[in-house]
Amino acid sequence: LQIKNYLEKQAAESGESVKNLIKTWKDYLNMAIRVGVNVQDSVIYRARKLMQRHNEMIKEIEAKDLILRAGELEKKYPGLNRICRDLKKYEYADKEYQIVVPEKVDDILYEAKLMHHCVNNTETYYERMSQQESYILLLRKAEQPTEAYYTLEVEQDGTIRQTRTFYNQQNEDIVQQATMAHIYLCNKPTCPAHVFQNLFFFLITKISWVWWRVPVILATQKAEA
Repeated sequence: LQIKNYLEKQAAESGESVKNLIKTWKDYLNMAIRVGVNVQDSVIYRARKLMQRHNEMIKEIEAKDLILRAGELEKKYPGLNRICRDLKKYEYADKEYQIVVPEKVDDILYEAKLMHHCVNNTETYYERMSQQESYILLLRKAEQPTEAYYTLEVEQDGTIRQTRTFYNQQNEDIVQQATMAHIYLCNKPTCPAHVFQNLFFFLITKISWVWWRVPVILATQKAEA
C-alpha cells in the first residue's frame, strides 16, 4: 500500500504514468546501488522527487565514468595532463571568439560527450597527443565562453586537421581559417602580438577578403620557417 501511494503521488507531481515510474524507480535504485548508496534507507528508496533524483543520479554516474575513463587514458598515455597544461600558449580571445586549452583529459572527454562527436569514441586523438603529433583545443564564442562551439584538432605547425561541432559536423565557415592563422603565428616567437590580432580581426570580419590570401601567407611563412 505504501508503494502504491508513493508511486501515485510521484505520478501526480511529475505527470508520468505509474507504469513508467515503476521503470524509472527500478533504474534509479540500480544506479544508487552502483554508486554505493544505501538503498535500504527510506530517504533513498523513497526519494521525495523521484524523477529529479533519477536524472541527478544519471549525471553523477556519467561524471564518475568520465573520471575513470580519463584515468585510464592517462595511465595508457602518460603525460596527457601535462601536455594539456603546456598548451597555454595557444589560448587567445578577442571580441568575437576565444580559443580555450583543456586543462586536463577530463575536459576533453566532457566536451566530446556534450557535443556527441568522435573524440569521445576513439583513443586515436589521445595517442596523437601523447606523441605530440596533434592537440585538441576548444573554440568558444566570446559572449558564451562556457558553451561548447567547436572542437579542434591542431598540429604543431598550425595545420588544422579537423574542426568538429555538434554531432560530428564539420561546417564550412570561418573557423578553420581564423584558427589556422592563430595557431601558426603563435608558433612564431618573433611575430609581434599586434600582427596576429589584426589578422585575426580581418579573418573574422572580412572573410571574403582573406579567403584566398591567408593560405598563401601561411604557406609562404611556413616555407621560410
